Amino acid sequence: MVSIKWCLDQKKGISLVEPNTKMPRSFLRMAQESIDCLDIKSNLWKATIAYYAFYYSLYAVMLYIGIKSEIHTCTLLFMSKYLRKHYTQKDVDTIQYAFTLRKDAQYYARAVDTGKITDLAIDFHLKSKDIINGMTQKDINKIRSQFCTQTEAE
Repeated sequence: MVSIKWCLDQKKGISLVEPNTKMPRSFLRMAQESIDCLDIKSNLWKATIAYYAFYYSLYAVMLYIGIKSEIHTCTLLFMSKYLRKHYTQKDVDTIQYAFTLRKDAQYYARAVDTGKITDLAIDFHLKSKDIINGMTQKDINKIRSQFCTQTEAE
């Protein structure tokens, strides 16, 4: 099972970087481009593209805070542990659902139902934009501090 400690020990796992405003805008644009491509018939590609719309939206929030992670399971773990003031359990479950849907379609060649994924991706993207727009420096400092304090204890 993936843990924060494991993610910290990985070369491309979770790390602190300087908070950034330029990169989050780029990732939000990438998420929007992904959403714009969701009107396709292929469930394989719809599941894949939708997941990346979720992922890019979340990663924009993390970069805004100054957290980098190139391992998707570590990114999702960070969300569930440190972004709970901003994302609900339903949001965590939804992005995890999108992650599983993509894996099932891409790696296990399973038929997947992508019926609701477009609306869920749009909602998540809009929420992530709102989080960035509403996040204060105090919010950023608190998340970074909690992360540093907990990782030092591990």
